[in-house]
Amino acid sequence: MVESNSPSAIDRPYLPYSQSFVVALVTLVLVSICGLVMRPFFDVITWALAFTVALRPVASWLKRNIKNQSLASFLVVFIGTLVIGVPASWVIRVLVIASVENIGSIISQPGSTAWFDPTTAPRYLTPLLSWLEQSFRLQATIESFIKSIEGRLPDLVTLTLVSLIKFALVLFTAFFFVRDEAAFSRSVGWLSPLSSEETTFVASRVLDTIHACLFGIVLMAILQGSLGAFIFWWLKLPQPALWGTVMGLLAIVPYLGAFIIWVPTAVALAMHGAWTDAIILSAWGGIVIGLADNFLYPVLVGKRLHYHSLLIFFFLLGGVIVFGGSGVVLGPIALSVTHSLLKLWRREEAETPVTGSPPPIANVPIEHPVMGFHAPS
Repeated sequence: MVESNSPSAIDRPYLPYSQSFVVALVTLVLVSICGLVMRPFFDVITWALAFTVALRPVASWLKRNIKNQSLASFLVVFIGTLVIGVPASWVIRVLVIASVENIGSIISQPGSTAWFDPTTAPRYLTPLLSWLEQSFRLQATIESFIKSIEGRLPDLVTLTLVSLIKFALVLFTAFFFVRDEAAFSRSVGWLSPLSSEETTFVASRVLDTIHACLFGIVLMAILQGSLGAFIFWWLKLPQPALWGTVMGLLAIVPYLGAFIIWVPTAVALAMHGAWTDAIILSAWGGIVIGLADNFLYPVLVGKRLHYHSLLIFFFLLGGVIVFGGSGVVLGPIALSVTHSLLKLWRREEAETPVTGSPPPIANVPIEHPVMGFHAPS
């Protein structure tokens, strides 16, 4: 029986075409306004969803064993904060200590005068170095930049505070994603114009895409850290294991990466006359580590999602350009959702004319094994 307050029980007169068009247009405008309002939080919502999916096994266990769902969700967020916050704090501490100890010495040590000294640089580089110095005054520019770092500290503090606020918003959002997972699933099913089976299919693809992106990010971080540690060890640079770990952790952070470590190291080596080591480190970082980040990651994600690597590469790059750091997840999600909807459209086009029932979706799980998402009927 339909309740009296349900939408279907309200006796509404049939709207003329013109009025229906106006209602549809107003609805479209309001939906667009809602999208603009939520636009600054796309990255927060994206990383909160990724955070929730990554900790789903922990959340399931805690919610089964703790009756208070709010407490269980809080513990999930707390554990995730430790997993992310402890390594991040350690990396920041290492970088700050290294900067304080080494930036000044790059300029003050006598070896820094070897930056364009023909007696220390390889002969084949002498014409190039002389031209760079005469045209761009490269050494003076780099030294001026290093000396200006102190003046950039207020901007760095502001950026850090903004990042901390965003991280707090991610945790805040993830708490409700974990606690109210069933309610969000019902809301998605209610809002979706698709059938229950089709909504579950699209949601499963979205969750599979998030898993593939997280898998690729973690694997690439391990690979880049290992490659960085190897080249530091081979060049006999200090603490290769430490800096390899730092490079691996930085590789997880959007807009950052292993280059935050190896580029300043290569510059410091060149400024002290170790040109061979500087060239080797630059080539290894730019070609080997750079190729691993820009080409192997699309290959890994594409294989897990059964898409061509080139397609994933463009959607990753375009996602970062359009959405920022969260584009590494939103770009593949846009591809996955679009492909899923096109597949459903083709299924509808292939509807059997005699019985009027479309053929079943191939390889579509009714319930996602990780998220437990099941759209309501």
